[in-house]
Amino acid sequence: MASGGRRSVIHGDVLRVFDLLEGRAHNASEGTESGYFVEIARADRPGIYLGVSQAGEKTFIVTSEQSQVPPPPLRLASIAVDYGIECQLREATSSRLVRVTVIRCLANEPGIIDVFTAMCAVLANSFNDRVTEREVAEELRRWSTLFWRLQERVETDVVGISGELVAIAASPNPDLWISAWHSRPNDLLDFIFDEAQVSVEVKATRSGKRRHTFSLDQIQTTGSLSRYVASVPVQFAESGESLADLIREISDRLNNDTSRLKLWEALSQVCGAGLEDVLARKFDVLAAKAGLAFFSADDIPSPVVERPFPTGVSRVSFHVDLDGVESFDSQYLDGLILV
Repeated sequence: MASGGRRSVIHGDVLRVFDLLEGRAHNASEGTESGYFVEIARADRPGIYLGVSQAGEKTFIVTSEQSQVPPPPLRLASIAVDYGIECQLREATSSRLVRVTVIRCLANEPGIIDVFTAMCAVLANSFNDRVTEREVAEELRRWSTLFWRLQERVETDVVGISGELVAIAASPNPDLWISAWHSRPNDLLDFIFDEAQVSVEVKATRSGKRRHTFSLDQIQTTGSLSRYVASVPVQFAESGESLADLIREISDRLNNDTSRLKLWEALSQVCGAGLEDVLARKFDVLAAKAGLAFFSADDIPSPVVERPFPTGVSRVSFHVDLDGVESFDSQYLDGLILV
């Protein structure tokens, strides 16, 4: 990871290098290069490269020492990983033989390329000095799980995930929100800030009114958690900003690679194979941020229901119009969770 005051490589850095290399590959004479056009990913760490082939295939290459038990190659629908590849590295005035691990992006879809780019940034920050093939494989383990999830079909609530991302983006401390994010579809609450003992449930709506559906368990406080609700207006429009743009904005503001990995892990869980369509959706992000409002769960009207529920009843849901309920802004909530 980044240390000693060194600036971390971020998503935007990798995108710029890939754009540069794509231009170089495009301008090369047909058939003159059989490998990759590469650039060093980190000026302070030789041996980590970003590459683009003449066919446009993006890759991450790292010099790596042979492990006693070599890791097997990895093949998924969107990435391929090969260890122990010996290749000729041609520089300005010389060439040399190097042993490398090569991670290739097999997909052309912008959404998958976004995930691959994010992975390249995190990996570039992770490897310091000499690295073995086994260490590379260990760093790749969680990312390979993430890419595997992108092959699964899941039901995605695009309005809901848009609202959650707006809540993260609106905070001056997105790392804290990412660490508190419980993104699985069956989670009762969206964000749980353990140290502050605060939870936030995000409700997004496409209508002009703050009319939301709650379960009784989301509103009624049990235990020591102080519960809050975020209400976000989401208006999809072709003139708006894409979810991919919003995610890049969040990623580049994060202070550590643990948060960046968790961001994409969460998105892979809720989007699966539908990631491409989700990231392409556009909405009015500025209006969503401006309309973001927070409410104390204690102030939200809810039905009085005797507990325990009758036999056979496991969930009670109800609709509430929050337009007449007292609200506060994100600055107030951030003051509660920054303990």
